[in-house]
Amino acid sequence: MMLKYATNKILLIIIVLFTGVSCNSKKQEIQAEKKDIVESVYASATIKAAQQYNAIAPVSGLLLENFVKEGDSVVAGQIIARIENANPGLNAENARLALELATRNMAGLKELEAQMSSAKSQLILDSINYFRQIALWKKNIGTRSQLELREQAWHVSQNNYSALKTRYRQSKIQLETAAEQARNNYSITSKTNSDFSITSKISGMVYSLNYEPGELVSPQLPIAIVGQSGNFLMEMAVDEADISRIKIGQKVVVSMDAYRGEVFDGIVTKIYPNLDMKTQSFLVESNFVKSPKTLYPGMSAETSIVIREKKNTLVIPIAYLKENNKVVTEDGELTVKTGLKNLEYVEILSGIDSGTKLIRP
Repeated sequence: MMLKYATNKILLIIIVLFTGVSCNSKKQEIQAEKKDIVESVYASATIKAAQQYNAIAPVSGLLLENFVKEGDSVVAGQIIARIENANPGLNAENARLALELATRNMAGLKELEAQMSSAKSQLILDSINYFRQIALWKKNIGTRSQLELREQAWHVSQNNYSALKTRYRQSKIQLETAAEQARNNYSITSKTNSDFSITSKISGMVYSLNYEPGELVSPQLPIAIVGQSGNFLMEMAVDEADISRIKIGQKVVVSMDAYRGEVFDGIVTKIYPNLDMKTQSFLVESNFVKSPKTLYPGMSAETSIVIREKKNTLVIPIAYLKENNKVVTEDGELTVKTGLKNLEYVEILSGIDSGTKLIRP
């Protein structure tokens, strides 16, 4: 009885194994089908308020007071915070000294003007001597070496005068610019009290406050982040390899972790022509056609920028396409001509039809 049971068990295992092998050896066959296909470029994105900017303190100092809270609405020119300048007297004195130095440096132009005048007089003298020597040479008076010396002196005077004129122009521009900057800085520090008020550049909302009263404020970290209220855009990082395919006005399909299962439409509005060397990507902005109900700056999103799309066209799964545009059929390999392509499907323009059976390679 035990032997019969063991024999039946072995037969059952063999049948199961044979069935599994038979199933696995069955070829995966499909046929091309008609459906819509979209070719797109993927880009990660960050939500940002329209006109969002960092409110920066002009100087270091202690935060005296925040006049708003995070989430408050503000109007352009409204005071956001006030800080105490750590070294108001020192800043004013430095500005005064810089202005005095710039004024003294401007006086140095007088010396260059005198050098130019002297060089010009020398050029005139050497020119007269040179052309006088030429006239004498034509009358067979004087030696060739005398003529060459006069010519050399004339060229040296020309070069010297030209160099001084160039030096004077450059020095004048530099010194006038430095003097103007010094006057502006001195004017600002002279009119400024020991306290600085940080005001909003736009009418919008305060999204972030980075300091508490009594903390030391640094120009490196903004006091606040301000942007429009209820108006958001997306900043997308597009790979360097794809940027040439991106155009203003292209459709953007957006998905967000905060709204799982929902898809939103956007449109490309701006392409920044500067490559970020760290990420090897370009910044591209897009606006929502219809934005989600609630958004906050800094939220993440995944976007697909639609490059091309076709309706009801012949496609096959991308997994059934081999290298060099080959597909495997019951009769062997065939070469096909492809069109649009995405991560799932590829469009077939010619080479097979909807009746051709394909085998997964």
